[in-house]
Amino acid sequence: FRLKYTINRRNVREPLVPAIENFNVLAGPYRSEQSSTQIINGEVTTAQSVTFTYTLLAEKEGAFTIPGATIKADGKEYTSNPVNVKVLPEDKSTSAANNARQQRSAQDRNAGNEISADDLFMTATVNKTKVYEQEAVLLSYKVYSAVNLTSLNGKAPDLKGFQIQEVELPRNKEWQIEHYKGRNYRTLLWQQFVLFPQQSGEIEIPSTTFEGVVTQQVRNYDDIFSFFGGNNYVEVKRELRTPKLKINVQKLPAGKPDSYSGAVGNFKISSSISTNELKANEAVTLRLVISGTGNMKLIKTPEVAFPEDFEIYDPKVENKFTLKNNGFSGNKVIEYLAIPRYGGNYTIPSVKFSYFDINAREYKTVETESYTLQVEKGKESNGAVAAYVSKEELKMLGQDIRSQTNEGECQHCRNAHKESQQGGHQTLEGCQEAYAGKQGWGILRRDSENPLGLYER
Repeated sequence: FRLKYTINRRNVREPLVPAIENFNVLAGPYRSEQSSTQIINGEVTTAQSVTFTYTLLAEKEGAFTIPGATIKADGKEYTSNPVNVKVLPEDKSTSAANNARQQRSAQDRNAGNEISADDLFMTATVNKTKVYEQEAVLLSYKVYSAVNLTSLNGKAPDLKGFQIQEVELPRNKEWQIEHYKGRNYRTLLWQQFVLFPQQSGEIEIPSTTFEGVVTQQVRNYDDIFSFFGGNNYVEVKRELRTPKLKINVQKLPAGKPDSYSGAVGNFKISSSISTNELKANEAVTLRLVISGTGNMKLIKTPEVAFPEDFEIYDPKVENKFTLKNNGFSGNKVIEYLAIPRYGGNYTIPSVKFSYFDINAREYKTVETESYTLQVEKGKESNGAVAAYVSKEELKMLGQDIRSQTNEGECQHCRNAHKESQQGGHQTLEGCQEAYAGKQGWGILRRDSENPLGLYER
């Protein structure tokens, strides 16, 4: 192989290359010079560089580092970066294949005859064959090629019994060199999936077929142009079939805690509260954060035992996790909105969260701290429950506004803005807010979970 050192200078001396262990220098250095000129907006720019090339031969297999070389240019000294080189064992099929090719006649050199099952194939592998329910399994499809593979098509099989997430791989896939069963191949990681088994027992990953297209050189010795080096190229299709795989899925052990809701992996939980002191009919937000790695996408939202006198709204859930080889990793953020209707001292108890720890093979329970709230009587409540908009009324509000919308105009919105001459159609959210204001209702919040807003009067 060739080792090149390039410097963007013209007046340079030959580089000082340290001893390169485990490699023989067959030739070099060969010096070559390059220059280029660009004219942009009338300005002329010239770039010059010098390259020194060495030809090396590896003495043995292994991973090696070629240290940086030192070179002097324009009175200054520069040092190049080191280069990592991986040397594979010798391909055992090389000599045998060459002898076989020499013995074949021209009639045997038809397209496709030289592509064997060992020259091009696909593998399907999993990182685990014995797992628990909901434990992440990484399924990988990989292509091995000793020929000129130009395209590959195919879909993963229909996997039953799993919750499936595809791993996002780079669009521009890069070939790697790998020594496999005595031969050297170009390899490409084609697809990866993270599987979460949803049932116990033996689950089969069926075989699947991919179609590869190989560009192959064909020489016709009866053609005078081929005799002088002319060649033809044809595209040859090959089916690549992966083997079947089996996963043994164990049931989760008995003794599940009461707070267990299906989490498998490794997790922790934390919490915070917006305030500890407030007035009746004011909102308070409890925030839970579940963090860790596992089947996080399938985790159910924990229940919070708010006091009975609190009006509770549906929690807002935000997923901040990414897919990794061992499951989803990151955070699940849950916000609970509650409104105390009476004054007094209240306690929000700790929230327990249980999961099955894959490494320890046991259930574990983590919990948040508890919170004490001091709620003063509202100014307008005078010890009685203030009027508020229930969740049922909110639903009716949305239906009511939709029913009043006709051919691009909204009756509520037009009436609300009649005095300011701002009639006409508004967004449904803006219309609801205007209508709610007309009814004397104040907005508590609007978000992705509640696009029409939560109100109270």
